[in-house]
Amino acid sequence: MSSIHAEPPPPIVTEPDGLIYATGPALGKGGFAICHRAERYDGSKPTGHLVALKIVKTKMEPAKLAQKFVSELQIHSKLAHPNIVAFYRAFSFQTSTYVVLELCPNGSLADMLKRRKHLTLPEIRRFVIQICGAVKYLHHRHIVHRDLKTGNLFLDENMNVKVGDFGLAALLVTEKEMEVKRRTTMCGTPNYLAPEILEKGKGHDEKVDLWAIGVIAYTLAVGKAPFHASTKEEIYKKLRSGTYTWPELSATTNQSSDLRALVSSLLVPEEQRPPPDQIVSQNFFRFAYVPSSIPTSAREQAPSWPEVSIPSAEVIRRGYTDTWFTICKQSGVGEYAEGKVFPLNGGKKVKSIVYDLAREAQAGRQPTMPIPKDTVYVSTVSDWDRDAFNAQAPKEEERRVQARGLKEISNNEVALSRTLERQAAKDAELMPPPPTLPSGPRRAGTVRRPARKQPDEGTQASSDERKQTIKVSKTRQVAAQPTPATSVLKESISSSSGYRTAPIKQPGEGEAEDLIRQGSVKRSADASLARRPRTTKVKERVVSSEAPGPFATLDELKQVSPIRRSRKKPIEQEVVEILSDSEPDERKTPALSLPAPPQMKRPLPIPRKVSRDPHAVPETDPDAVLERLMTFRDNLAAVLRSSSRSNSRLGNIEEAENLPFVSRWVDYSRKHGVGYVLADGTVGCIVNASAKNKSPVAHVLVRNGQRWLGRVGKNCENIEHVPLEILEDRGVEGIARKVYKGLGSVKEGPLATEADRRRTLSVLWFKFGRYMCQSLDGDERDLGKFDGSFVRFYQRIGNVGIWAFADGCLQVHFPDHTKMVLSANGTTISATCISTEAAAYLSLNSDLLPHHVSNREVFADSVYSLLHEGGRIRSRTVKANNMLEKLTFILSVVDQWISNGGLGRLDDDKSDGCGEKLFWEGLMVKDGARKMDRVTVGRYGGDEGPKQIS
Repeated sequence: MSSIHAEPPPPIVTEPDGLIYATGPALGKGGFAICHRAERYDGSKPTGHLVALKIVKTKMEPAKLAQKFVSELQIHSKLAHPNIVAFYRAFSFQTSTYVVLELCPNGSLADMLKRRKHLTLPEIRRFVIQICGAVKYLHHRHIVHRDLKTGNLFLDENMNVKVGDFGLAALLVTEKEMEVKRRTTMCGTPNYLAPEILEKGKGHDEKVDLWAIGVIAYTLAVGKAPFHASTKEEIYKKLRSGTYTWPELSATTNQSSDLRALVSSLLVPEEQRPPPDQIVSQNFFRFAYVPSSIPTSAREQAPSWPEVSIPSAEVIRRGYTDTWFTICKQSGVGEYAEGKVFPLNGGKKVKSIVYDLAREAQAGRQPTMPIPKDTVYVSTVSDWDRDAFNAQAPKEEERRVQARGLKEISNNEVALSRTLERQAAKDAELMPPPPTLPSGPRRAGTVRRPARKQPDEGTQASSDERKQTIKVSKTRQVAAQPTPATSVLKESISSSSGYRTAPIKQPGEGEAEDLIRQGSVKRSADASLARRPRTTKVKERVVSSEAPGPFATLDELKQVSPIRRSRKKPIEQEVVEILSDSEPDERKTPALSLPAPPQMKRPLPIPRKVSRDPHAVPETDPDAVLERLMTFRDNLAAVLRSSSRSNSRLGNIEEAENLPFVSRWVDYSRKHGVGYVLADGTVGCIVNASAKNKSPVAHVLVRNGQRWLGRVGKNCENIEHVPLEILEDRGVEGIARKVYKGLGSVKEGPLATEADRRRTLSVLWFKFGRYMCQSLDGDERDLGKFDGSFVRFYQRIGNVGIWAFADGCLQVHFPDHTKMVLSANGTTISATCISTEAAAYLSLNSDLLPHHVSNREVFADSVYSLLHEGGRIRSRTVKANNMLEKLTFILSVVDQWISNGGLGRLDDDKSDGCGEKLFWEGLMVKDGARKMDRVTVGRYGGDEGPKQIS
């Protein structure tokens, strides 16, 4: 079965125009994308600019998934804010589509929270302010993110928050009429969902992001979400009731009454949630300590902050601290004086993204999937490192773009610089509180007066000044024949697309903005009413004759006209699978997460080797394995508790039919390790670690191994020609492929030692393989193509054998000749069962006859369906095989692994001897009853020899 994820990138990735990326290690994996680190090259010259490559399959199925990805490209490419991950470009290469994004080397808040458990109050203040700045910007551009959570909040090199992953982002207005609309798609992450999303038919708007901010603030302080539970159903129950609790204040050091007031102001009905400017203006932020920066060491341990002190008289008089002012100004959010808020993007007016989309569509430059091979889809607002690239030859790059005929989008650039006079005007208007400012009257008025008459680009006027400007431009009566909203779009397209504070207005535009600001209706607006001429009917309402401009806020759009309710049958609500959470506490399937790999020390030549081992197998490190085990445990537990199909997590039957399977094996764990043969023909073995030779656990495997075994020769004379795959377990780094150098060309030194080691592993593989394929009997199933699976761990708990595959699947052998293979997420199963007659015979005789074993039946299905569906005959077989009890036993084993921190770690490993000793007490043959020891091969933290557990 092919994976939904793209293949890892080659060492060199080239854009259609020749731009080169030298790829590095994997950063993480999401629902359908993988992410790798890379360095951008200018020709053969490294630029030192590190980026993140988000990689998806070019051929995406179903088509709805491809459309969702196109929407993500369109929205993300037009965003420019200091607290939003920068989008640079997207292109096709080989069989994948690459999206070039800003690299956030310090991982995500989820990663930080996983290591730290909870954050300090100063960190929470700074992070939430920056999140609010990004959310304010998105809402001003008429975008709702809909998936704000700690896993989608990344940290740049300076530990500043960057909002990312716009896969669920949506427009808050109609693209043609600029009418406010509520979204009805049910999507998001359960722990962060706003309650209105769960109300069928109600719809939701930008206020779901405000709810998520409240959940994030609580999560950063407590370590888990306020409505956290083990299943989605329990989460939704708590969510609908609004029930959540706080730990006792006396028992914590990172909570305060102001923080609780902040969270309680957001976890309320949508109409009561404050906007971002008001959120960061609460006492929790304004009078307390907000750090000017956060050290990178904070990823691992709590920073040391100054002692809590009473605000000075100056701070109380002013209403905020200096650091609060600085960080709010940088993020463009917060109310620093009554009626005055920090402007976004340095004071430039922020217009609706709808106008950018319309311009893109008119030019025929909107992205498609697949992106054409000769095309690079370029951001309209983000650019490369300007100091290292654009400053050198901006004109040359522009000519390159034009020459190669790319569908690039331009003319919507955020200004690269501003004049000193404009900066002084903005700073004076904001009235900052520099402590070194000499006493005397302020001169802000002399700077602001010209702005009232003729606002300049890059200067932010106050709300009072905006009102005065609008009133001046009102020079005529409302037209009887209104101008369609589409004409406004055309006028905007024909004009310059750069951000402007005061754009040139067409006749009547000022009146439209006046009416927008004077309205008071809070419901959704039907902009189509603007096309209808006024009549003499008594019941006809007077509506605005002008469509809202590109700079209208959501509140203004909601007030532009009264609702004209349609008599058409409402569109049925679309139901979409809710994303699972990447939070470490919530133990769901992880979304795209960016752990912090080691920094590249210096640019390396092409082809290059990165500082971290490029041969590492993704998601085999202990943290990733543990997180996957949590998902397995939670999903399996939910299915075992479920009493109805609707409340269970149904698995994929096709996935169950394609699970990996160990068909033959030999256990020499006391001396060398274990060998195995997979049903796809792979022959492999796990070789024990050796303290004497300082060699780690090794994995040796050969695809089509049985064919290669026949070519080795009796004395292993052709062993060097066998395509061995050798991997090593490197502890916290996970599993990596071992590359041997200089084989056959050295006779002494380290390389000679490596050659001997490889020869030893080759011979062990051959002996394991020959013994299994010539001496042992086994049941073998043809599963088709090789899927890259291999066994990374083996454990025998008494008479039960457990195989853990590198992709997270588990295979369990019970002493009654039954076997189970469970998917990595614990929802699908392939079960090899004995018949009801064989089970009855075994219970009476403690043994099975040969035909009982040869007539076993394999059931591939979801776990829930296997336990509760399939007809009377299958139900009897499942019950006779004690499937529920066996799954419960597996759940107990995995739960002990998780609680003790890794694969193979059981409670009875504890030094105090108080751990629970697990062993199977169900049906078993006589031979199985005598095996009561426990061994492991490939165990996290080191293997252990045979240990008596009886």
